[in-house]
Order: sequence, then C-alpha cells, then structure tokens
Amino acid sequence: MEVESVQDPSDLAEDPQSGGDTDQDWPCWQARSSAGLGLGKQAEIPEPGCEIVACVLLFRKILLMPSEAMPIRISSEFSRELTNGLEDSSLVTITEQIRFPRLVGHLECGHSRGADSALIGRVGTLARLESVVSCAPSRHASRDSNEGDIDDVDDGSHGWADVTIFGAARFKIVALEPTSGLFHAIARIRVLPDEGSGSLTRIPFTATSIPDFVRQAFDPVSLCARIVASGSRLLRPFGKEDLAENFVLPRTRMETEKFSFWLARNLPLDMRTVRALLELNSTEHRLLEILKFVTGVEETLSCAFCNAALATTANVISMSEVGAAGSYMNAFGCTHQLLTLDKVPDARSRGAPVLEHTYFPGYAWTCIYCYQCEFHIGWKYEAVDTSCIPREFFGLLRSVLTTNLPGRHWL
Repeated sequence: MEVESVQDPSDLAEDPQSGGDTDQDWPCWQARSSAGLGLGKQAEIPEPGCEIVACVLLFRKILLMPSEAMPIRISSEFSRELTNGLEDSSLVTITEQIRFPRLVGHLECGHSRGADSALIGRVGTLARLESVVSCAPSRHASRDSNEGDIDDVDDGSHGWADVTIFGAARFKIVALEPTSGLFHAIARIRVLPDEGSGSLTRIPFTATSIPDFVRQAFDPVSLCARIVASGSRLLRPFGKEDLAENFVLPRTRMETEKFSFWLARNLPLDMRTVRALLELNSTEHRLLEILKFVTGVEETLSCAFCNAALATTANVISMSEVGAAGSYMNAFGCTHQLLTLDKVPDARSRGAPVLEHTYFPGYAWTCIYCYQCEFHIGWKYEAVDTSCIPREFFGLLRSVLTTNLPGRHWL
C-alpha cells in the first residue's frame, strides 16, 4: 500500500487529527475528568435544581454527553473570557456576574442561533474547561459546512485556543440574555437532576407481595447487567469476545447514571435518538430504552441524506479506550464525532491513503463517500504498522447516519 505523507490542500476540510491510544484496558465507561489540566482547581458544579447564568456554545450535529471529553477550537480572546468567568468581558454585558468560571454549556441547537427564542427549554450538557492550549494566529477561519460544526470564533486575528471540555451535568435553558451572540448564548440555565437513579433496595419477601423479578425489571444495576449480556456484540472492543463475562458493571447510583450516558453515545444510534436519551430525566427510563435497542433485531445504518444502506449494527466495533464512538478535532479546528465499524461494503473511497494527522496512530486514512449520493460520510483506515489489528476499519460521521427499521420508533 502506497501512503502519501503530504495531502492535497483541497482535502484539508476533511482531514483528521491524531486521536487516542488504541490499546487501552477495558472497560472504558468509567471516564473521569482530568481535573482541570492547566487551569488549576477543578471547576465547581452547581447542585441539581440550581439556576445559574452561563455561556452556552451552540453546535449543529455535535452532541456532548455527561462524562465525555470533547476537543473544540475557539478564539483565544473568548477562551480567556470563559476561563475568567466572563466577569469583565468585552463580548457580552450581562446583568449578573457568572459565579462559576471555567464552566460552559454545550448545546446541539439545530439551525437555531444565540438570540433565538426556540432555544428556551432545550436540554444540553454543562461542561468543565479541562485544558486550554493557545495556537498561532491563522488566516484560515474555516469550517466544513457539510459537517455542521459551529464554533464561536472571530476572524482569527487574535489567534486560536484548542480547548478540551468534559461533560459534567445536564441543563435546561430557562431564559436568554439579550446580548447573546451568533454562535453562543448567555443564558440562565437550570441544572437538571437524574431522578431515581440508584439500586433499589431488596425488600424481604415477607414484607411485600411484589415479586423480586418485578424489582429487577426496574433496578438500574440489574438493567445494566442485562444490557451488557444482550448487547455485548455492540459494546466489545475489537478482538475481545468475552466482554459479557469480564465487563466491570456499575454498582452505585452515580455509576449507573454515568454508564447510561456512555451507552447512549457508544451504541449505533442516530442523532435524534441520542438527543432524546440526553433529555430523559431518569436513569431507569434511559436504561430501559437502551435495553429495547440492544435486544431488538439487527438494524441498518443508512445515509441520512439519501437513505442508502451503508452497514448494520453488527459491523460496529470499538477501536479506542472511549468505545465505538469518539470526538476528534482536525487541523482546521472542526470537531467530528465518529462511529467505528469493521466494514462499510459499498462506500466509495477517493485518493491515496494519508498518514499525516491520523486520528488512529498506525493507520492511514482515506476519505469515503456514500455510493448513492456521494456525500462525505467518513474515512477508511488502513494499517501501516504491522502490529496494528485489524488491518482496516472505517470511521463514519455520526451526523450523517440514521437507523431505519420499518414500524419501529425508539422513545
């Protein structure tokens, strides 16, 4: 296989950037915050039910879940203001001081903008700013409109900052400040609780007429075990067939809540379904809906633009420590969310494999397109290191996938 080391400049908008290690221990659902790398003390998260004023970054077709890390690129000036809590911001003037610096909201907003009243009532993820790395000023203030990224940026004259955010809690927008921008909103948000999450205490049979199997049907710990047993083919990392036996299951209220969000982002669900799972206020409800999916029949993963069948859920594999799905940022600062699969039979590739800026070390990438509408749907990865297994796999953009099964509607 001939690998190019320098890419065509016309392909920069679709160029991946290096990702994480592909040889990590499993399970990986127990993701932890990096404790504010480079930003000192970790940001405090308000208690559920609290209302605060926060800056909410708006994205299209990019969804952050609690306990998930995501790289984004914003202007250096804006990153400084977020780090300082927007206390003396030149971008916005707000009626009360933001009391929780280094917290930012992430909202998948569709086509809405910062001052759009349609944002009120929407549910997003409150995130910590984990690390900020300043970049040199760039004359490119570019994004690929096909991939739906919306970053709050200026014209690049002040430089850029690569920021890692880590989802910490869910929130709902209560009200908007009039000074919201085009790609961000200054909003009053309410931190949402996850109601009822936790293991149900087993009551002695002599004290109740409710059979134990009824309790187990709604117990989150039992639901987690059933999901892993039923959906091991969708959750296992590549080359590990014994996931159901060795998987470390959650045992506490917080662990079942975190696990439900990990499942939501790593199962082959379309964007609409993942968004609906994020909006659910109950861990039990979220796990029950996920159980319906993993115990169902095999589903087709189709192109969201022309409905052409691309693969099936049986093709999903995990190629990194974060699971089958991950967020990555390319050289232009565009954030992509990928789902990894072992086969996409009819995808069309263009160009020679390129090793530079690969998301997966040891693999060269090639852009792939839908065989029917020729829309860019992701990348094919081919091993250039003899120690890499598998020899090839595919990373599909989650934003261009939909799950189709006639007569069946999740949630």
